[in-house]
Formats: sequence, C-alpha cells, structure tokens
Amino acid sequence: GIGFLPIFLCRSSDQFTQREINNQRGKAWVTIFGTIYDVRNYIKRHPGGSQQISDFLGQDASDLFPRPPPSALPTFCLDTAKNSSLASEVSCPNLADREDGDKLLCHTSMVGPEGVRAVMKGYRTADMVVAPWKLGEDEEMSYVVLDSSIYDVSGYIDGLR
Repeated sequence: GIGFLPIFLCRSSDQFTQREINNQRGKAWVTIFGTIYDVRNYIKRHPGGSQQISDFLGQDASDLFPRPPPSALPTFCLDTAKNSSLASEVSCPNLADREDGDKLLCHTSMVGPEGVRAVMKGYRTADMVVAPWKLGEDEEMSYVVLDSSIYDVSGYIDGLR
C-alpha cells in the first residue's frame, strides 16, 4: 500500500540551491561553476593553506577560477568582424570587485569548469541549481537554458561587449 510514500518523499538529492548549501551544517562544501565539492579531505592539502579554502565553505568560489577567455570559443560562435580584439588572456576579472580581492589568488592552473573538474573530480558531491523563479531577480546575470540546464553566460557576454 502506502509504504513507498515515505521513501519517495525522503529520497536524497544531488541538487541543491545556494541557500541550501549555505544552510548545511557539518559539511565542508564549496561551489565552483555550479558544482558542489566536499573539500573536507582537501582542506589540509590546499596549496594556499587551509584558511583560504575554509573562508569559502558554504559559498560560491567561482570568482577565484578563471573562465576560458572569449577568444577560446569556437570560431563559429564569434563574429570576428565585430570582435577582432577579443581577450585571450586567462584572468579572474571579478576579483577586483570583491573587498578581499587583493588578498585572493586567481587559480589560473584550473581554467573553466572542465579544468576545475579535472583536478577536483574526486571531491564532487552534487550540483547547485538556480530556482527558475530566481532567474529574473539578478539583472546582471545573462543565462541560457539548454536541455533543462541553466548556464550563466554573463562572463562571456561581458567579454564580447
């Protein structure tokens, strides 16, 4: 009969909103490019020291990791007639906007989501999701929806302007 209902309602999920990540107790989670990493076993091995990674527990640390520059996009994605001088250097432009940006290191050895996943694959625990009703709240966020996934393309859009 009804025995399946509690199992259905209490099933675990590997998708969390930023609010749920912030509210996790006893977890050592950091979000980078929409992927949640459990860094409990990585904190002591972090090259910048344990305090630097501890400061970002429960937060999004994507600003510390550069995205591939717009010039790295496939040529069919670019209008080279309009954008002949696209940025080609790897950097973390959002660090300058942070109060503590001068104290933080741009992780240029891990570029983009693929670079981070390659190094952190053993620590991946879940995915962060954006509640669809929240998308219109951030006027500075540019996003696309492909195959039911939401991608923040703000950095690329800004780089093409």
